[in-house]
Amino acid sequence: MCLSVGMMMGLTALQGVSQIAATNQQAKAQQAYYDAQAQAAEQNADIQAKKGEQIAEQYAYEQQKLNDRRRLVAGQQAAAFGAAGISGDMGTALDLSDSSFRAYRKDSNQLLSNQRNDQWSNYLGVVNYKNQANAARASAYNVKQQAKQQNIGTILGTAAGIFGAYKNYGGSGKTGGSSNGGFVYQSPYQNNYTSPYSGIAPLGKSKYPYF
Repeated sequence: MCLSVGMMMGLTALQGVSQIAATNQQAKAQQAYYDAQAQAAEQNADIQAKKGEQIAEQYAYEQQKLNDRRRLVAGQQAAAFGAAGISGDMGTALDLSDSSFRAYRKDSNQLLSNQRNDQWSNYLGVVNYKNQANAARASAYNVKQQAKQQNIGTILGTAAGIFGAYKNYGGSGKTGGSSNGGFVYQSPYQNNYTSPYSGIAPLGKSKYPYF
């Protein structure tokens, strides 16, 4: 009987340990998956941020070309006016210069607007990747916490199973009278005795009032 009880308790403990190991293994696999997702999202965020720097550099280059073209046009106009003997700050020359400058300002403002739109869109991409990384890390943390809670439940359930096995198979022996080492002790004295005056009377009692 004792060997059977030990085997039952050991089997229950082994099942609990196996379940905890399986839970931990599954949790680690899920954590690794979410960690990989978080790492990939962080890398994409860094790439997107670098793209934002490239956007700024590209528009700065475009603005520089526009400025150079503006200066070239202004120089050509001044040379043409000078060759024609026309003052650049009077009449037609002034109108032409002003019209050219307005076209330049319009192109420059459009360039700036495009840059802002592209950089804002790129910034949203960075934020989106960052949010994906944070969500993946949160999922990995939740998996870890859930595994802990599940393991606690397994430990409590295993302990209850071991106690139940002991109680049902190891501690159910019935005893009678006084017990010593599992042997039942039966008292040689009975509750009844034979009276010399009569038949059987209860112990300590007599049918005669003076005895």
